[in-house]
Amino acid sequence: MRFFLSEYDDFCVVGEYNTADKAWEYIKNNHVDVVFTDIKMNNTTGLQLAERALSANVDSLFVMVSAYDEFSYALQALHIGVFDYLLKPLTKEIVEGVVIKIRKYFEKAAFEKKHYCLPKINGMNENFKILIEYLQDNYMNQIRMSDITDMFHISKSYCTQLCQKYYNMGFSKLLTKIRMENALIMLNDRALEIKEIALLTGFDDYAYFNRKFKKYFNKTPNQIRMQAAADEKEDE
Repeated sequence: MRFFLSEYDDFCVVGEYNTADKAWEYIKNNHVDVVFTDIKMNNTTGLQLAERALSANVDSLFVMVSAYDEFSYALQALHIGVFDYLLKPLTKEIVEGVVIKIRKYFEKAAFEKKHYCLPKINGMNENFKILIEYLQDNYMNQIRMSDITDMFHISKSYCTQLCQKYYNMGFSKLLTKIRMENALIMLNDRALEIKEIALLTGFDDYAYFNRKFKKYFNKTPNQIRMQAAADEKEDE
């Protein structure tokens, strides 16, 4: 693993351990983005290590590495919530595949920190979940409900029903919520003019954006930005 990962500048091996106990001591006291662990270890299994860490709400990604091509191991790994399961012998291609998956995961996590995302709801219709993800990734574009329902092969009435069921609002208000909450986040970037924020959140008409924003937050974008500046001056 060290040999394969050395080819990637954005990966750094911070520790190597031959027992799960030693690995756990490091993981619980240090932030680790990704843990690669063998299934078979000296005193326990990699699955038990992953289960212990995830039960303690450690946010590391766990990747199982094993020569044991048994469905029961893969099933247990899936049940625990491990990120991926790799079979030995490892090759450059196998490692490259998981590296790409890990990068995509952290890119999405970084995006979600900078952008507003609707709360995740357990039991949500899978097709509707993908629809919501599409809205969150494309809110800056012109979006019509008819285009979305055609794209995801559902009727307008069913789409409205799902919006109401999971978010207690219609499609239009849901899209407005995504746009307004993201506009509020963008106001923190003083390098962005409010007209730019309007465009970046899907509004070609600056005046219309201002009206929608004030209706949603009960303040104009400029008022919120001025209040933030005044608060910062008080804190100095």
